[in-house]
Amino acid sequence: EEAEELLTEFCERYSESRFLPDQGQLDALWSRVSVLYGCVLHPGPIVHAMMMQLRWPKGEQHWQPRLRALCALEFFHNKGAVGSEIFNAVGRRGVEVIRRLIAVPECQEKAMSIITLFGKDGFADDGDSGQEALPVSSSMPVQRVELDGEAAVGMADLLDLPLAGQPTAASSTPAIKPIPPPPGASPSSSGELPDLL
Repeated sequence: EEAEELLTEFCERYSESRFLPDQGQLDALWSRVSVLYGCVLHPGPIVHAMMMQLRWPKGEQHWQPRLRALCALEFFHNKGAVGSEIFNAVGRRGVEVIRRLIAVPECQEKAMSIITLFGKDGFADDGDSGQEALPVSSSMPVQRVELDGEAAVGMADLLDLPLAGQPTAASSTPAIKPIPPPPGASPSSSGELPDLL
């Protein structure tokens, strides 16, 4: 409830001549948001309050509260671990709501900037899920697989990778090198791992 009041006050109380928040207003908001976060150690109440401000209620004609919420969200992104946690939680829950704000000319630039930040933070850009995408390492082996007659690219199963020194079929998949024994230990001739305890 406090988070809702705080964000309602920030987003809905503005001057008609100056609707964009200034640095002082953003700093004051962050100060209060970080105290609220410190009370619950979870972004849930803040995220819920932010989502209420980002959604466009039926009959609402004012775009300024949505723009101020977008400004606050972008500001949170640059406020360390807590700010990033709040930003990412809003992204998981509300990326579609923010995408809809791109259609509002006054909110378009800020909404697109936030969508871009979501992309940099690993969010899927599939339009529906709003779920966090798994990061993909460029050093992971990738293989083509066939799913219902269609080719797809997927990550290679590490259990299917051959060990170094084993013959491989004509494959572009790299071999896994076995871990050498620790210094002072001699490898057993049977291929079993030595007892280190």
